[in-house]
Amino acid sequence: MIALGTVKNAAFASQITVVTAIAIIMTIGVDGLVSGIDKSNIKKCLV
Repeated sequence: MIALGTVKNAAFASQITVVTAIAIIMTIGVDGLVSGIDKSNIKKCLV
């Protein structure tokens, strides 16, 4: 985990905050990507 390596000298609470924030951002990004792919497949099926 590059993010954890970046904050390895920070306080434990800061490490938790950074890793949690990155996990949330990645989850939203993946959900958006999957939903975009799904919508494009639905449009192709309806045409």
